[in-house]
Formats: sequence, structure tokens, C-alpha cells
Amino acid sequence: MRILLVEDDECIAQTLETLLIKENYAVDIAVNGEAGWRYIETFAYDLILLDVVLPKLDGITLCRKVRSHHYQTPVLLVTAQSSPTERITGLDAGADDYMTKPFDFQELLARIRVLLRRGSTAILTILEWEDLRLDPAACKVNYDDRPLHLTPKEYRLLELFLRNPHQVFSRGRILEHLWGCEENPGEDTVTAHIKGLRQKLKQVGAPTDLIETVYGIGYRLKQLAVPKSSLSNSAAKVGQDSAIDLEQPFLDLDQRKQKTKAALRKLWEKFKVQNHDRLTTVEQAIAALQNDNLDPELRHQARLAAHKLAGSLGVFDLHKGSRLALAVEQSLKPDSNSELERLVNLVENLGKEVRRGSPDILEPVSQHGCPLLVIDQDAELVDRLLTTACSQSLQVARMSEDSDLSLDALVLDFSLADCSDDRLAHLVELTQSIPFSPVMLFTDRDSLELRVQLARSGIHAVFPKLPPAQILDLVGRVRSQREGDSTQVLMVDDDPQVLALMRTLLEPWGLRLTTLEDAPQFWNTLQNCVPDLLILDVAMPHFNGIELCQVVRNAPQWSKLPVLFLTAHTDATTLHRALMAGANDLISKSIAETELVHRILSQLERSRMLQSVGN
Repeated sequence: MRILLVEDDECIAQTLETLLIKENYAVDIAVNGEAGWRYIETFAYDLILLDVVLPKLDGITLCRKVRSHHYQTPVLLVTAQSSPTERITGLDAGADDYMTKPFDFQELLARIRVLLRRGSTAILTILEWEDLRLDPAACKVNYDDRPLHLTPKEYRLLELFLRNPHQVFSRGRILEHLWGCEENPGEDTVTAHIKGLRQKLKQVGAPTDLIETVYGIGYRLKQLAVPKSSLSNSAAKVGQDSAIDLEQPFLDLDQRKQKTKAALRKLWEKFKVQNHDRLTTVEQAIAALQNDNLDPELRHQARLAAHKLAGSLGVFDLHKGSRLALAVEQSLKPDSNSELERLVNLVENLGKEVRRGSPDILEPVSQHGCPLLVIDQDAELVDRLLTTACSQSLQVARMSEDSDLSLDALVLDFSLADCSDDRLAHLVELTQSIPFSPVMLFTDRDSLELRVQLARSGIHAVFPKLPPAQILDLVGRVRSQREGDSTQVLMVDDDPQVLALMRTLLEPWGLRLTTLEDAPQFWNTLQNCVPDLLILDVAMPHFNGIELCQVVRNAPQWSKLPVLFLTAHTDATTLHRALMAGANDLISKSIAETELVHRILSQLERSRMLQSVGN
């Protein structure tokens, strides 16, 4: 599939080009609107990825021009301008979709796939022809369950035939679809790739004429005597992974992620000086403003630099820096009434983000910690518990600094006789030393004040002191439930940037995140998704989060679903309304990202624990 990227920011353009090529798209880049129009008139594209703020011809005007000339190519606008008015203007100009910077690259890919599906009825999940199967999402190709190891060009060539199984493609049309204009190969290149593809198909048992030559015209898939459906939504069984880099075998998912990260780091280093220069322009404008001699041209250059920073920082996952740059851009408008002190503070913080560089991504632990059993000062019970575990061939040990988290459980003998703040702080430190492990406490103390303090200390469940066999039975149920767990989270928020950020934060921890911007679609999405956790915003159009929470709690089948509010409204009134509606917790959007992840995972852990012991 061939994409035209119209983007004047070299940093963003090269970053997106690198990532899209790794996803097996052919990419052409136009650096201004007029160049973009010339490309559109000259070549056939499957999708246009279009920035809004462009020199010579802006993206909105270019989009209108594309539609006025009856081009039906899907258009995806990508820009740092995120107000509803600007989005409406872009969509009214003929765009099919609109994304704001910063964005999550996986979300961008998903939106591209959606637009390509809309543009052609022949774009579905699995492409099939006889025993040949191609999975576009995984970049895998199999023939009769045998994997084909293709180069990216061979892969895209085969994909072109499978997406258009009844069409004949001349060598010229194949060049238009699969090669960027800067590559400029000859038609003999197509012949060579067809030959190579046929040889690889033959090696896995496919007929030699599966790709047949229509003499004097071109190539196509050999027509079936009794055609199967050339496309299928069913999941096809696929074998080993195929390739991703130019002329090398396809890499598996983890390798692709690592290569993408490496490419991004390399690009960050390449464009770091450029981003620092943009920051310098902004800082010069602020210094001039402080001296009351900021001329219109420098103001304009600083606004443009802030706008470019917002986009490029977002691409590199510097979300905080991107938001700061957007705020600076808005504050530098000629009619802005922003206070100078606030603007100076914004630029100082922006400078810290730019100079800090691309942030480290939260690294998920390879496995959850094992259950931690906290025994209220009872050495005899601990000894009996360890003896019983050994007789049942269970691996249970006392907790230490270098504890093995692959054990069935760890035991901590901890005295609750002294519940001072220091003592409880020590308990928090101990429970959090095992990442996201279920913590069960066994005590015969029955004080409400103590239970409140324990809940604050990260304890997931409190039990009376039970016989060792019953304690180990609880451990077995918790571990079996966790090992079979595949956690689904549904998040409802009308801000796509928040949804993209949450996807970036949560998916590395193994959570499957379904996001929803349109509140009226909530009930259907809830029924289809069947989440283990629901995250709601408060202020949303159509239906607010409080109302959605009440709907959930009124339905018996969802009465035990954990519900969190993630919102900028953290006043006492909102908290009270959320809790009265049945929420489990309310978290501020301004919370540190690490703590946000910890609170969400802790809520899931508590829910899993209660579900396990309640069975």
C-alpha cells in the first residue's frame, strides 16, 4: 500500500517514514502543500497523511482541492491543533479522520488500517487465495501452514495481488503502487521481484503458476476453478514470523519493537539540535517579551517553533513537553492575555523536557510477583505453614531481600502490635518490594482503625488466622486465577490524546485496552468488551461519567465491576458524587504516571483477589 505524507517538519516526516516503512507501506514525502498536490496529480495513493499547518498551501485548502477534483483517496489529518472548531473545519474540508499531536503510533497505524478498509471492500483481516494466507496485522505469510520468508517488496507485491485478486497489474502499475518516486526503478525490477516471489512460493509447495503472466498486459493471481472467498475475517493459523527490514527476513514482534525503538533513538539524536534550536527561538522571544521589545516577526517565529516542538516531542513520547509547547504556542498569540510569569514558567519547564531527551518507557515486569502472606507475629503458624507446603510439594519460603518471585508464595512474619506510622510505612515498603503481588494478611485483631490503616498500606485482603491447609488453598486459587488471566480494560474519555497516553502506559503491562470517545456507544461497547476494569472521565458530552457509572451499578451483571474515575475534577463534590454512584476510586489526571499505573494495577489486583477467594 502506498501512502503520501505531506509534512514540512523534517524530524516528524522522517520519523513517520521510518515507522511506516517498517510496517511495509511505501511512502512518498511532500514538504509543502503545493508539492503534495503535484504528487497527488501524478501518482495513485491508497492514503494521504496530511499535516494542517504547511507552507505554500495549507492542509485544509489542499484537502478541499483534493475533494473538488473528485479524488476519493482517504485523507487523515495529523496536526497539533486540537480544538473542536479546528477538527470540524478539517472534517468539513473532506478529511476522513483527524489525529492530534502527540499521538500513539500504534493508534495511528490502527486508524490507517480503518481508513484503508473503508476505501476498499477488499481489505479485511486475513487475505486468502487457495492455501495462501497473508495476515497484514502480523506481516506473516503462509502457504498450507508453511511460512514464506519474504522481503518487504515481495511481501507488498503479494499483498497487492491478494487485495485485488481479479485484477491484472502491468509492471508500470506495480511500480506506482509499491515504489516511492525517489527510488525510480525500471520495469525490469518488477520482473525480477515476480521471479523471486514465484521461486519462494514454489519452495513451500505452491503451484509455479499461482502468479500467472497475462501476456502483453501484466500479472495476476491464477483464477480458481471454484473460487474460495479471497478474503476472510476468520483468524488463519500462521506459523513462524516473516521479515521487516529491507531485503531481510521478517522479524518477530519483539524484534520489530526493539528495532523501532532503536530507530526512534537514532532519529532523536539526529534532530536533537533542531529541537534545541526551536527552543532557543522560543526562549529569545520570552526574553524580548520580558524587556518589552518583542517584535511581531520574532513572536511569529517563536509561535511556529513552539508548534513544531509540540508535534515532534509528541512523536517521541515526550507528552508533557508536547503539552507545554502547545500552551506556549497559545500564549504567544498576539491577542493572548496570558500572564508573563506563567509564560516564563511554561518555557522553563519546556526547556527541561527538551533537554531531558526522549524518556525511558515504563518497563513492565516479566511476571507478576507471587502472593505475599503477611502473618501477624505467629512464628508457630509460619513454621507449620512452611512444613505443610513442603508436604504438598508447594514452593513457599520466608520473604528476604533476594526472594525468588517464581515461588508459589512468600511468607512475612510481621507484628501488628505497634501500628505507628513508621511501622506501617515499613509495611508499605515491604509489600511494594514485590511488584503488583497479591498481599493477604492473616490476623485475629478486629479493629476498624487497624483495618483502615492496613488498607492504606497496600493489603488486598484480610483474613482471620486459618489452618495452614486453608491458607495454601487460598494461595492455589489466587495463583490459578492469575495464571489464566488476560485482563481487559475499557476506558471512556472524549479526549483522544488521553486515550492514546493511557494505551502507551498500560499496554506494556499486559493489559488489553479498549478505548471509547463516543459516550452514546458505551453500553454496546461494554457488552462486547466484557472488561475487568472500567475507567471513566467525569466531564463528557452526551452522558457524563457519573451517569455511566450509575448505569453500570444498576445492572446486576456489572455490579462487581471495578470502576475508576480518571479526571481533572478532583474537588470534594465530584469525589462524593463519584463514590455515591458506585466508583471504587477517583484519580487525578495530573498524577505522576508511575503512581497512576500503580493505582490502576493495584485496583485490578484487589479485584482479582476478591474474585479468587470468593469462588
